[in-house]
Amino acid sequence: MNHSLPDTQEDTSKTYWRWQFGGWGMLFLCRFLAEWRILSWPPLNAIVNEACLAIFFLSATHFLRVYSKRKQWIQLIPRALVARVFLGGILLALAITFAQLGLDVLLQEFEFDLRRPARVSLGLWMLTSFANALGLLWLWMSGYFGVVLMRQRQHVAAEDARLRAALRTAELGLLKSQLNPHFLFNALNTVRALIVESPERAQLAVTQLARTLRYSLNSARDEIVELKTELEIVDDYLGIETLRLAERLTIVMEIASDTLQSRIPIMLLQTLVENAVKHGISQLPQGGVLRIAAHMDTNVLIIEVNNDRPLIKSGSIPSDRVGLANASERLRLMVGPSASLALDLTQAQRARATVRIPQSEPVRA
Repeated sequence: MNHSLPDTQEDTSKTYWRWQFGGWGMLFLCRFLAEWRILSWPPLNAIVNEACLAIFFLSATHFLRVYSKRKQWIQLIPRALVARVFLGGILLALAITFAQLGLDVLLQEFEFDLRRPARVSLGLWMLTSFANALGLLWLWMSGYFGVVLMRQRQHVAAEDARLRAALRTAELGLLKSQLNPHFLFNALNTVRALIVESPERAQLAVTQLARTLRYSLNSARDEIVELKTELEIVDDYLGIETLRLAERLTIVMEIASDTLQSRIPIMLLQTLVENAVKHGISQLPQGGVLRIAAHMDTNVLIIEVNNDRPLIKSGSIPSDRVGLANASERLRLMVGPSASLALDLTQAQRARATVRIPQSEPVRA
């Protein structure tokens, strides 16, 4: 994947050329004023000399930019990039030095006559010019590649964030697709059993199921709901289960009034309740008690679902609870590490699921 920056974009190109003309133009102006004042050169001669030198540097650096992009230097490992910058600076500095030498000869700044010494030593002049050009080119390349690497890092970070968001959305969709059919399948089985046993009770179950279906369909669009809204679907689900289990299911609700406006991931509480009934109370011939409690603790919503369950022999593994695992993963994706879902199976015949959702930070929709 090529993470090079979109230098062809209009805003990037304008910024680049502003810096090019501004930087080398400022160099031309400073050198011209300094040499005019110190050497008292004719203004026209100085203007031509320094303007051409600025054009040399602008052309050389632009060539380096085009060449480095074509060869994708920015994709190289740091050691290889530094080596190319080092060698490229030397070659371009030599080219600028000889170009400036030819310009100075044309402007008769030097008297290269073998019969008498020149005003300035040619060797010393070329060495000084080369060192100055090399320093300026290395400085330019350090700044240019530093900015490119910084923008590349920002681009990669933004792309990584976009991919993480897309992955999170895909994960949530997958988890929800696993959750909803599981819930609907159980509800439909309940209604089917009631049609034969008691048509009137089945009619009531169909009404409750219709509401649960509507809620389940809305879960494909909504991510976050208030606790009171979630409790309504839980009531409908438990109504269906009560018709099926009758006196085997005892429900105890302990919901603090200050929790009703709290926001939770949709289908979270319903999933906990469904697992408590399916893997716990419905497995007991005598049934059991389902206790649902909610309270606030320092702006943290705490939900507990406590239920009877079959006795599990020591060393045995509890049955797989896909819905509960999905609920835990959805909670992590939507709220983050500050939220938690813990399942306590330390009591032999009781299970307790505890959810903690901070309300100070908005739940991510």
